Formats: sequence, structure tokens, C-alpha cells
Amino acid sequence: MFGSTGGIDGDVDAMLRQAKTSSETATNLQNSSQHVTSAGVDLRSASSGRWADGFADADQGRQTVVDHHLAPKYVAASDAMHRGAGGYQDADDAANQEANRVSYQAGGFGISAQI
Repeated sequence: MFGSTGGIDGDVDAMLRQAKTSSETATNLQNSSQHVTSAGVDLRSASSGRWADGFADADQGRQTVVDHHLAPKYVAASDAMHRGAGGYQDADDAANQEANRVSYQAGGFGISAQI
């Protein structure tokens, strides 16, 4: 491995940071949407009739889009990045094991000795 400053470890670290950011974005979207809904309660209570109904419908529509369309996509992206980072790390580990095996079989003068 190349260490945490670059190479595969650096790539895995970057993938995990991005996964965390994506997950946090989903949470922030939901929290912001809920905050807007809470603020809209005052607006709806100050309104009446069709205005209040319209505000309520708009809030419900926005919350539905955030909770059922946007946030799940960010969560899915985060999950995929975690899986990708794990697969990347597994491939690196397997390559290192194979390099060690080849080096051992060649008495230290194999492929890995040339790398």
C-alpha cells in the first residue's frame, strides 16, 4: 500500500469522506425541510381558507419530495461509496497478498522485488 497520503489508501479515505458528506447532506435536507414546514405553520395559522390549504399542500409536496426522492438518493450514494471503498480495499489486499506470495516463491527476487 502507498500510505494514507496517496495511492489506494488515499483513494479509500477520499471515498469514505465523500460517503459521509453524502449521508450528512441527506440529513441536512430533511432537517431543513422540516424547519421550513415548522415555519410554515405560523403562515398557515395566519391564513385562512384556500390560502391555508395551498400552503399545507405545498409543504406536504416539498416534504414528500425530500423524504421520498432526494434524501434516499443521497443515502443510496453514500451506501454505494462505502461498498466501493470496501471492494477497492479488498482488491488492494488481495494484490498485496499475491505479491508477497510471488516474492516468497522467488526467494525475494520475484515481481515484487522489482516494484
